Amino acid sequence: MPRLARFNPLRFCEPPGRLGQSPPPRSREALVAENAYFRAERRGFAPGHELEDWLAAEAEVGERSDPESPVHLPPGS
Repeated sequence: MPRLARFNPLRFCEPPGRLGQSPPPRSREALVAENAYFRAERRGFAPGHELEDWLAAEAEVGERSDPESPVHLPPGS
């Protein structure tokens, strides 16, 4: 049976700049990916909740960046 690759949220992160410089701001997608990963980790990576984790992470990241912005979920969710 093939081994499942573990999700690595750091692949979405930008590499740090030179020494003494602050790293560039992380993309929204990187923040959502990291948040979704930690949600899955808290559940013990039980399969079947990937979309739920991603949508919840998007909503949370959206609230942090703009608390007045409504959350838009895709149709059928």
